[in-house]
Amino acid sequence: MTFTAILSQAKLLPTKLLITVQDEQGNSISGVQVKVYKSKEDYRNSSNELLSGTTGKKSKIKFKGAEAKIYFIDARKGKMKSDGKAVESESLSKGKGNKVTVTIR
Repeated sequence: MTFTAILSQAKLLPTKLLITVQDEQGNSISGVQVKVYKSKEDYRNSSNELLSGTTGKKSKIKFKGAEAKIYFIDARKGKMKSDGKAVESESLSKGKGNKVTVTIR
């Protein structure tokens, strides 16, 4: 594979953040409002929201075009919400679909 082909392939494969939301028993939950932040400070202050959306029937939401970095995720439905370490993703791998499971209580 040539250098040009590698660059073209990298441009064609966006980095994705695939979030699944579940309850403490591992049950899927649809209709959860999900917000993604670039920093822990933004997450704590609920400011500078980067991405947002609502989980679908399979309790999943996908964001395309993410950067290869760590994100902070807030998920809420009614009185249930994410908190603590569950909100910090692993560093995303560039050009791949990165999966994160968030538990709300």
